[in-house]
Amino acid sequence: MSYARRHEQVLAQCQDYNERACKLKLIPSTAENAAGVDYELKCHLGRMTLDIKNQLKPSLLRFKQQITECCCRCESELINLQEKHDVMQEQISEKEEEVKLFEAKIAASEKEIQWKKQQYDEQQSKLSGEVEEMQNKIDRLRLENQTEVSEKRKQLEEAKERLRKRKVEMEHERQQYELFLSAACDLVIEHKTVIQNRIGEVKKDMSEFAEFAANLPPVTSKLLTEEDVDRILAENERNHPEKKLDTKMEPGPSKQPIPDDERSKEEMVEASCASGN
Repeated sequence: MSYARRHEQVLAQCQDYNERACKLKLIPSTAENAAGVDYELKCHLGRMTLDIKNQLKPSLLRFKQQITECCCRCESELINLQEKHDVMQEQISEKEEEVKLFEAKIAASEKEIQWKKQQYDEQQSKLSGEVEEMQNKIDRLRLENQTEVSEKRKQLEEAKERLRKRKVEMEHERQQYELFLSAACDLVIEHKTVIQNRIGEVKKDMSEFAEFAANLPPVTSKLLTEEDVDRILAENERNHPEKKLDTKMEPGPSKQPIPDDERSKEEMVEASCASGN
């Protein structure tokens, strides 16, 4: 009886071990954590199929060591992930604060936009009224100016007609002025020709006078008395009553009086020069 009970306990423990090994993915040997090792316990004719002390226990200890190392790595990774999680949580908190600030700014901007929109709508309605009023005023002015435009057009046509007539008159005056200037130029040219001929005659008379003066006999110097001066003046007044000698000759060295023909020639030269000027 004790043997049978013991055998049942061993079978129950083997079954419990195998179930736990299945959960740990050690059974079968192709399982994920088995690594090709057979961890399954079987009881056949009261004996185990595996050597627990020399075969199963060392494999389990190696697996335990692997699990321990894996747990350490996982704990380190978990710590790193926790630190990263904390950093990310802080960043998320900061971003949430920024989001709240942005939301507050957005709300303020929306209020400002709403206020500006209201102001814009009011200004637009006001400007629309002003535009309508200006359009009505423009229409009224257009109607009022239609008559003025027709009158101005009529006045413009009249001004054009007056301008045309004035242009014709000015053209006639220009032709008259051209004829006048042409006649004046002809007279000036004719007068210039007469002056040039007169100058030639005067030059000829002067040359003749120079030859006459050169052929005169030398004059002897003598003193004139007062009776001689009075006699000469009287003869000069009889010969040229239109001219009188203004200067009186003082007694002194005798000067040759200018002959009458020379005096007349000088007067002719002066008269011709005056007419030329």
